[in-house]
Amino acid sequence: MLTMPTNPTPNSSAPQSFVFNADAAHQLLGKELPGGWNIIKKIGDGSIPGEPDGTGGHFSVGYIAERKGKQGFVKVFDLGGAMREHPDDVMAALGALVNNHQYETSLLSICENAKLDRVVRVLEQDQVMLQAGSGMGFPLPFIVFEMAEQGDFRRAVARSAAIDYAWRLRIIHQVAVGLQQLHGVAIAHQDLKPSNVLVFEGAEAKLADLGRASRNDGRVAAHDGIAIAGAIAYAPPEQAYGVMAEEWRDRREGCDLYHLGCLICFAFTGTTPTQAYSALPENIKPVTWGGTWTGTYDMVYPQIAAAFAAYLDKIQPEMPDWAADQLLLVIQQLCTPEYKKRGAPEARVFENSPLGLDRIITRLDRLALAAKIRVKTA
Repeated sequence: MLTMPTNPTPNSSAPQSFVFNADAAHQLLGKELPGGWNIIKKIGDGSIPGEPDGTGGHFSVGYIAERKGKQGFVKVFDLGGAMREHPDDVMAALGALVNNHQYETSLLSICENAKLDRVVRVLEQDQVMLQAGSGMGFPLPFIVFEMAEQGDFRRAVARSAAIDYAWRLRIIHQVAVGLQQLHGVAIAHQDLKPSNVLVFEGAEAKLADLGRASRNDGRVAAHDGIAIAGAIAYAPPEQAYGVMAEEWRDRREGCDLYHLGCLICFAFTGTTPTQAYSALPENIKPVTWGGTWTGTYDMVYPQIAAAFAAYLDKIQPEMPDWAADQLLLVIQQLCTPEYKKRGAPEARVFENSPLGLDRIITRLDRLALAAKIRVKTA
């Protein structure tokens, strides 16, 4: 533990001490948070509905809390974890974590003020201090989010192979609407994946985890300076090869579209286009994907394009017959490795080259409605 003396309290001649417990974020089970939230379970065993990946994210710990019979997901920022990973520059690590927390909460406030109903709601934001012996603990920032009764999209699909096409397409359509809402307030998610799509009662989906998001308003996040802001396993191919597109719409919003296409693939096949690129020869794969290639993306683009085309051919039999052509066209437009053409081509011809997500949403809505009718008449 790290101990630092402070000034004496008014009622005591002995100085108080701040005691930094590096494991404090992992020791909240059974505690009551400010706001009356009681911590009832720590995340990690895979049994909790709405559980995000692992322990809640990078340098954070996840818990389930309860207040007045209502549950919420708690994200506690792990100061000790940041210190352990960067022992040679502790202050920089702590500063980065604090900045990331403030940046994420600012994005969440924007979403709340804009009433984005396809983004998970924040129920509480505060900080908690654990008593550390005779000293005072360091404050741990936390956020309480609404809890998804049906868990995340990944777990919902894994639990039942009987989930019909109508349900899958409804969720995908709502995710696309969520991205449109974020883009409408100049936010790009950048880490959309099955575990960051939460499913509520009535097949209602919301986007979670803005920890790797960016905003197109001049504010800079720590991850804005790297090619891959989100999970490497879902990275668009150009990002894996180190490309940072000049235009915001191509670099950030285009990444969201790629992830949306991956989600469609996952919903029907359990795979993503990124996985298809793992079959490329090692000498043309980037280091990010375990290869040895150090040249440019343009130099290997023909092989990337061929691998993507082969992937589309491979997954076609797994798509519903009546919708296969339309779904594959949407996937092709969302995930094309030619990243400057990602999106609806009929929208790309206009000034400023918008991505046309609204047009993709319309197509997904029609497919979801058609699937619903088929289920009812089956």
